[in-house]
Amino acid sequence: MWTFVPTPCEDEGPNMEEAPRSQETPVYGWYGGGMNSGWGVVVTLFLLVFLVAAIVGVVGVVRWNAGPRRPDATSSESTAMSILKERFAKGEITEEEFRQRAEVIRRT
Repeated sequence: MWTFVPTPCEDEGPNMEEAPRSQETPVYGWYGGGMNSGWGVVVTLFLLVFLVAAIVGVVGVVRWNAGPRRPDATSSESTAMSILKERFAKGEITEEEFRQRAEVIRRT
């Protein structure tokens, strides 16, 4: 059985009566066992999950609003060159046209 033991207050002074001692487990304050009751672990885990979810949400919103990333110059050059090589391989352009256009792609 739990017994309520009042916590001492400074304004009551030295005349405060001492709580009776018994074999029962004392409970300090109104809330019971504090962190030892098991709720402390549950609350801590809940807060950790909440913080992780909040951080993931903020990062997701920032990335969503940042928009698409710009392709760098090397990827567009390699794409243009691969298209040019493909057209040459299919016979759509001559070797001279291929060399001229490849030189233009390398200069840009």
